[in-house]
Amino acid sequence: MKKNLTLALAVAALIIGSLQKINAQNWKFGGNASASDTTLGTTNNHALRIITKGVDRMRITADGKVGIGTATPTTIFHVVGSQTLSGNLNFVGGNQLIQFANPPASAKPMIYMFKSGTANNNRMVLAHSSSYPDWGLQYNDGIDQFDFLGAGSSKLAINLSNGNIGIGTATPANKLHVVGNQTLEGNLTFTQGTQSIQFANPGATPAPMMYMFASGTVNAARMVIAHSPGFPTWGLQYSDNGDQFDFLGAGSSRMTVNLSNGNVGIGVTAPVYRLEVCGTIRAKEVRVETGWCDYVFEKDYKLRSIDELEKYINDNKHLPGIAPASEVEKDGLKVAEMNKAMMEKIEELTLYVIQLSKENKKLQADIEALKK
Repeated sequence: MKKNLTLALAVAALIIGSLQKINAQNWKFGGNASASDTTLGTTNNHALRIITKGVDRMRITADGKVGIGTATPTTIFHVVGSQTLSGNLNFVGGNQLIQFANPPASAKPMIYMFKSGTANNNRMVLAHSSSYPDWGLQYNDGIDQFDFLGAGSSKLAINLSNGNIGIGTATPANKLHVVGNQTLEGNLTFTQGTQSIQFANPGATPAPMMYMFASGTVNAARMVIAHSPGFPTWGLQYSDNGDQFDFLGAGSSRMTVNLSNGNVGIGVTAPVYRLEVCGTIRAKEVRVETGWCDYVFEKDYKLRSIDELEKYINDNKHLPGIAPASEVEKDGLKVAEMNKAMMEKIEELTLYVIQLSKENKKLQADIEALKK
């Protein structure tokens, strides 16, 4: 009995000593009996540490910062090491963000995501840093558009509603709208049959003043360059079928260049000669390169007698070697051949004059002889 009393007194002393030690360190435990006293922690200025194997696994500092994997948390929740989330990560504030920071505490974050969650307004998805908040990727709920920003200006805009993309503009009006100069180091291909390149007046009211390659129907006439959509039949037209360019005015060909045969027509849509003109031509000089008529002065040239020439004219009503009027009216005048024929007649006339001069001198000599 005495032995049992001694053991009970020793246990009681141990319990009392432990409670006194706990109270001295300001630890406080509370059960569920009192709702206002269900606590675990300290009442002094020391951190609450959770330790396994003698190593800090989590620490709650006196100012409320929670650190996992670190003894010196710098934010409300500071984790050092990899994390895995099996659920959603929700931000309930209107101006919260995810920052990707350089590890030293003195370094500023270099990228952040989802800054400001105000509905139907601009908000950054990815930004360079807190020092450059207007460099990065911005999203606008109101117009469903992403903008890649540089110094606050949209460098590339992608509108998710209409699919338009803008480079150098935040309000793209077409599938690809570029404001500024462009350089292409490849082909520009149009796959639809009625597409065109338009050179528009920058103003909102005037229509485009020029377009290229409208209508791509194979083997049909199509405009290469036109004045404008308001005047689609003024410009340069190409036809695959005839391999021919036509310069049009009010839909009529003013000049034609046929690539197959090399013929050029002015006022003619199907030229059959190298240069065929329907209309008056004025030239400062025309040079024709062809054979000339000096053969008339050769000794073996047969010059018609005056009597033979007279008979030919009476029978045919035109000079020999000269096309009759009916032929010229039908087929036109061949300038080179006519010039050659006219020179032949001039040289023949020269021979006739020389012949008449000789005969005249002989007659004068005979007259002088008769006078004696």
